[in-house]
Formats: sequence, structure tokens, C-alpha cells
Amino acid sequence: MDRSVEDMIALNDRAASYGAQQTNGLIDPTYHSRVDHSRTYLLSDKEVVKIVRLRLIGYNPREFPMWDVSYCHGQLADGRIVPVDLGDYQLPPRYKGRLIELAKEAGRYAKGMGLIDDGVISTLRG
Repeated sequence: MDRSVEDMIALNDRAASYGAQQTNGLIDPTYHSRVDHSRTYLLSDKEVVKIVRLRLIGYNPREFPMWDVSYCHGQLADGRIVPVDLGDYQLPPRYKGRLIELAKEAGRYAKGMGLIDDGVISTLRG
């Protein structure tokens, strides 16, 4: 189902009316249709030149004090957007430190790849 930008804004506003708190919600209705799902790349794969979106959901300090990784997308040198496996699917409340550790374990630099950039990370909690 294709959505317009107005539909995406209305959907984000509706979620907020139910108490959902979101950062960097998607506005581009074509974003997910442009992701090439033919292969999932590891964070350690050198073909991945940067991380373009990391979606974290669910953190609630009273019920479940962890973030679930909904998805992570990276960009290849040829411009394709692809799924990236970070090697961990739950992150602590102060997730940037863990993202730096995961990048180090993969032989990559979190900052250089954009993995910890505020504009790349999107969060949703209810």
C-alpha cells in the first residue's frame, strides 16, 4: 500500500495521540520499498559503507528496560539500501555505548559509519 507524505504525517500524529513517543519517524512513504532485501549484510561486511537508519522500539523503564532493534539499514557503495545485522537485537537504555562496542567487535568505526548519529537513529516507545 502506497502512502503519501500527508498520510505518513497523519499516522505519526495518530500514534502520538495514543501516547507513543517517537524520534525521527519516517516521512518518506517510499523508503521501505527502496530497501533491497535480497541479502542481509553483517556490520563487519566492508561493502556496507554507512548506516542510514536504525529503528529501535519498545523501551519502557518500568516494564522492559531495553530497546529492541526493529531494523538496521545500511548503504552500499553503489547506493543500494540493505538490511544490516548488528549482531545484537536488544540494546540497553544508553544504547550508543553498546553500538560503539558492536562496531568495534565488527572491526568498524561507529561514528564514521553514522551508526550513532542522532539523525540515523529512530526510536518508538509507548
